[in-house]
Amino acid sequence: MNIYTGIDELIIYAQNNLFLDDYDVPSVRNALLDILGLEVYYPGKPAVKKVEDLKEPSKLVNEFIQACISENLVKAEESEKVMAKIMRAISPLPSTVNDLYAELGGKGVKKADTFLKNYLKYSGFGLTKSNAFAEGIDENGIVVNTIESDGSDSFLPFCEAVDRLIEYAKANLLLDDYDEGFVRREIFELFGADTYVVDHDILGEEDFEVEETNADRPDALLYALMTGAASAGLSTGDDSEQLKIKVMNILSAKNSVVADTFNDFSSFSELKNPRDMNFLYGFLAKNYFFKKTAVERNPRFKTGYTGGDIEVTIDKNDQVVKNHAIRADYPKCVYCEESVGYVPAYFANKRTAYITLGGKEYLWSFLPYGFMPKHGILSEKEHKGYRIDKDTIGTLMDFVDKYPSFFIGCDAPITGAGAEGMGHMYYQAGEENLPIQRALPDIKLEFPKYPLAEISILKWYNNVIRITTQSRQVLTEIAEEIRLAWENYTDESLGIIAKDKNGQHNGVSYTLKKLPNGRYLLDIILRSNITSKKYPEGVFTTHPENKVIKESDNNMLDAQGLFVLPGRTDSQIKMLCECLAERQNLPEEIEEFRSMYDGIIKEYGREMTHVEAGIYVKTAFCRTCQSILKNIAVFEKSEDTSAFLTGLGHFVKV
Repeated sequence: MNIYTGIDELIIYAQNNLFLDDYDVPSVRNALLDILGLEVYYPGKPAVKKVEDLKEPSKLVNEFIQACISENLVKAEESEKVMAKIMRAISPLPSTVNDLYAELGGKGVKKADTFLKNYLKYSGFGLTKSNAFAEGIDENGIVVNTIESDGSDSFLPFCEAVDRLIEYAKANLLLDDYDEGFVRREIFELFGADTYVVDHDILGEEDFEVEETNADRPDALLYALMTGAASAGLSTGDDSEQLKIKVMNILSAKNSVVADTFNDFSSFSELKNPRDMNFLYGFLAKNYFFKKTAVERNPRFKTGYTGGDIEVTIDKNDQVVKNHAIRADYPKCVYCEESVGYVPAYFANKRTAYITLGGKEYLWSFLPYGFMPKHGILSEKEHKGYRIDKDTIGTLMDFVDKYPSFFIGCDAPITGAGAEGMGHMYYQAGEENLPIQRALPDIKLEFPKYPLAEISILKWYNNVIRITTQSRQVLTEIAEEIRLAWENYTDESLGIIAKDKNGQHNGVSYTLKKLPNGRYLLDIILRSNITSKKYPEGVFTTHPENKVIKESDNNMLDAQGLFVLPGRTDSQIKMLCECLAERQNLPEEIEEFRSMYDGIIKEYGREMTHVEAGIYVKTAFCRTCQSILKNIAVFEKSEDTSAFLTGLGHFVKV
C-alpha cells in the first residue's frame, strides 16, 4: 500500500463511519502526517468502494501500519501504540459520540445501544493502554477516566498545570466536559508522562477559575506547564514553541466546531458589533494561534507630514515567521485550506471560518502576527493564481457590506510590486483606518455618466485614485475603466511599459471601506514592476538608497502608509539613538545608516538627549518610508495622474 493512499483511505473510512466533518479533513490529514513524521502529502489512489464496504477498521489499519513499517516510518515494536494514535486522530471526541448516543435515547434504548456497539467496532476505542488513563463506558457513553497515582511529588506541578489548562480550555476554547479525560491523556502522551498526581486542596482554591480562566491569552499557563514538565524530568524537546502549539491544539475545539460557532454568531452580529469576528479573534488569541503577547511587543510609531501620516511597526517576529514558512509542496501555500493543522508551519492550532460572498465560499482566519487590530486574511478555497478582474470589486463590496467596520484590499497581481504569493488569491483586511484613508483630495474629477460619484486624486506620495459612491454598479464600472486602462497604458518617455516579452508590468491595488453614511470608498493605487539598467530590481519599487530600512517588496500596507519593518530595525534604532546621544561613532554593524546618522547631526546639531535622539531617528525612518512611497509612484505629480484619467475620454477635471 502506498502511504498516501493509506492516509486517503483512512480519511474516507472516517468520513463514512466516524462522523469526520469535511471542515476537519485537512487537520486530520495533517495529524496523520505528524504521527508518521512526514511533512509532505501527495494525493493517493484510494480504493473508495473497498473502503465503503468496510464494517470495522482492523484490516485497513493493519495494512496501513505494515506499509509504514516497510517504509521505516514506524518501528514494529511500536506498531500497536501508533495504531491507537491513528485511530484517535480519525475518530470523534467522546462528546460527539455521547451527544449522538443521547439523541438516540441513551442507555437501554436498542437503537442507541446498537449505535454505541457499532462505534466501538468502527473506532477501535479501547486500544490505548496507559497507567494513568483508562477507556471505558458509562451510562452517558464512552469516557476516558483518569487514574490517580501516589507517584512522586515532582509530577505535581506538571499535573496541576495540565488541569489548569483544561479548566481554561473549558471556559475559552469550547472544550466539552466529556472530553476532559481524553485531552488530558493526549497532553500527557505528548510529554511522555504516564503518572497522574493531584493535590485536591490546590485544585479547590476558590480564586482558580476567576484568576485564570478569564485570561485573554494562555501564556502564563503554558509557562507553568513547561516549567512543571522540566521539574518532572519530562522531555520538552528542542522546540518548546511547537510543543506549546501542539498542547493548545489538543485543548481547542476542532475546526468544524469553531466554524459552526462562527456561523452561529453571524446570525447575531450587528454591523457595528461583528460578534462572529470578535469570537474568532478572541478564540485564536486564547488558543495561542494569534500571538497576542508577541504582537504587543512590536514597536509602532508615526510622524506628521503635509501629505499625511506615515506609520511604522517593527515586526520583531519576522525571523520566527520566516522559520515557520511552508517548506515543501504541501500545503501549496499558507493561504490554502490544507494549512489548517499543519505542524511544520506551526499551524497545528490554526482555526478558520468560512464566509460566503456572492454565493462563493471563502476561507477566513486571522494572522498569527497581525500588524493591526483584527488583521485577517480572506482567501479562496481553491489554490488558483492571484488576479484582479471584474469580479474582484464585487467580492470586496460583499465583504464590507457584511463587515462595515473592516477595510479589505488586495495587492496588484504583479511580482515585485504587489502580492507576496502569486499562486493563491487572497485579500487582507483589518479593523483599522490606514494612513492613506486619512489623506485628502488634491485634484477632483467627474465621470459625467455618473455625476454623483466622487472621484479624486489624493494628496499622497504615490498615485492614488479615490472613488466614493453608494452604487455597486457605478463603483464596479468606474473601477474597471481605470483598471483596464492602466493595465494597457504605456508611456516610454516616463519609463512606463504596460507589457513586453517579460509579461505584464502594470497593475492596480484596491482597498475598500464602507463609510458610516453607507457609501463605498475605494482607493486604487497604480503600480508597475518594470525594470531598467539603472534600476534592475524595479524602476517603481524601493530604490537602493532606501533599502537600508527595508529590502523586501512594498505590499498593499506599505503603499498605504503602514510600513512593516523587519525585526532587526528595533536594535538598529536603539544603537543609532545611543550613538547620537552619547556622541559615539557608528559601529560597523550599522555603518549602512551613515547617511541617516550624518543627516540628523547636520539638521539638529551634535548635542541631544536620549529622548531627542529617539524622536529624530524615528522621524528619519518615517521620512525614508515617505521616500520609498515616492519611489513607487509611477507619476511624479497629481496632475500627471489626472492627465492619465482625462486622457481616457470619460473623466473630466472639475
